[in-house]
Amino acid sequence: MTKMKTGSQWSPQSPITEFIEPFKRRSRVHYGFHGYFTSQPYNVVASYIKHYSLEGELVADPFVGSGVTAVESLRSRRRAFALDLNPFAVLLTRAKCSYVDIEKYGLDCTPFFGHGIQVD
Repeated sequence: MTKMKTGSQWSPQSPITEFIEPFKRRSRVHYGFHGYFTSQPYNVVASYIKHYSLEGELVADPFVGSGVTAVESLRSRRRAFALDLNPFAVLLTRAKCSYVDIEKYGLDCTPFFGHGIQVD
């Protein structure tokens, strides 16, 4: 089943039934920053985000931890709402998701993202 608009609501999709091979510790964007103890495989999180939401929709993560869900939401062109009781988790996620004017600092972020994504 695909997402279809019914009135003002989106109907749910069918569950993901195929195995997603976790790529743990392969991404510098997620794991080169800090070894947070609860980080999840980014590719699995990204698969769920892309399967269960549309571009522009809001993805909420009430237990942000290392920020994988927030980062993958933004990389998948979704909006992210992330919070945590741990102030370090909030600081870590805020640092990963903050907008940086790469032209101002002459940075090349292509190795990390492959393309530019502006976070408003």
